[in-house]
Amino acid sequence: MRGFFRRLFGGGQRWSAPAGGGGFFLDVECDRCAERFHLHINRANDCLQVFDEPGIAWRLQREVVGAQCRAQIQVRIDIAPSGQIVSRDIVHGRFLEADEVVPNAD
Repeated sequence: MRGFFRRLFGGGQRWSAPAGGGGFFLDVECDRCAERFHLHINRANDCLQVFDEPGIAWRLQREVVGAQCRAQIQVRIDIAPSGQIVSRDIVHGRFLEADEVVPNAD
């Protein structure tokens, strides 16, 4: 009986990270004040598992609030079972390209 509840609530092997790792970085910029955010997204903790849409395994829905203008940046990303990003959408901000991201000096 315990195995049934574990599978029902996501405690089984199905939730192990697919190929490509269990997380990724997300770089966004606020439309109003140009504040930039470098966020680490952990697929196991930050994403919801999707069962009813073919081709989509996880969905990230995140609101980012900056310190400068307090605008709410809304991000939605759909991820395929292979770990590839299927679609992404952002409101009140924009996704930064790889050449726009300043490498961390740590």
